[in-house]
Amino acid sequence: MFSRQPAGKQLELLTGAFPDRRRVATLWDAQTADQLSVAERVAKSLDVQQQPYKMEKPPYDFDAAFRSLAVHAPQMLLVLSSPLFTPHRSRIAELAIQYRLPTMFTFKAYVEAGGLISYGVDTLPM
Repeated sequence: MFSRQPAGKQLELLTGAFPDRRRVATLWDAQTADQLSVAERVAKSLDVQQQPYKMEKPPYDFDAAFRSLAVHAPQMLLVLSSPLFTPHRSRIAELAIQYRLPTMFTFKAYVEAGGLISYGVDTLPM
């Protein structure tokens, strides 16, 4: 199980990097519901509008998710640390670039695949 606390710190760092942006979408699934609750609490404390988007029924359709997210015009994206997201990190990074969404991820592997920012534990040395 992943720690819930990084989601809050990730949101703080993302909003700190883009202080003029107040709308953040969050990609989550059933495995990351506890992380979402932390992110929602932090968003409220930062006066940031949270737009959660739940991924359901694996394999997930990330293309459809980004099309749905775009309807709400988010200014940033927080991708929570579901193990079902990681195999699709390159596609998620490509879509974030396509939709011009600065995106925060949990693992460095997302950034290596083209994502913008990550904050979390480096699992390799562990």
